[in-house]
Amino acid sequence: MVLWYNTIDIATLNAYTFFTAQHPAFKSGITNARRLFLKERSKELVTLHMRSRGEGCPQLQTPIIEAMERCGVTKATTQPQERSRQGQPKRKRCQICPSDKDRKVNNRCGKCNVPVCNDYSQKQVVCLNCIQ
Repeated sequence: MVLWYNTIDIATLNAYTFFTAQHPAFKSGITNARRLFLKERSKELVTLHMRSRGEGCPQLQTPIIEAMERCGVTKATTQPQERSRQGQPKRKRCQICPSDKDRKVNNRCGKCNVPVCNDYSQKQVVCLNCIQ
């Protein structure tokens, strides 16, 4: 564990050295400039992670969302995803299969709108010229 922290310390010292070489006016008169540099970089990394987590996870717990808002990161709204779920039909059991198979399907018959599985339905292939 000590070796890991020593490696992290050396890496951050190298990053600070490169940064001050490119930006010599960065907090030049302050004695704890390295600590402030590390604090700013860590906030950037954490903020980036929190944004990606807020966008990637549709159902975050309320305490996590509140903590993210205290840090200045707002969670992206999930309304478009909820709307797309409402538009999808609910899966139902195939009406032709025996009940012991319990096949749930999204496909429906084009004429009578009865749910049917792939075993009891046919797919039609039509070229673009015939569709028009």
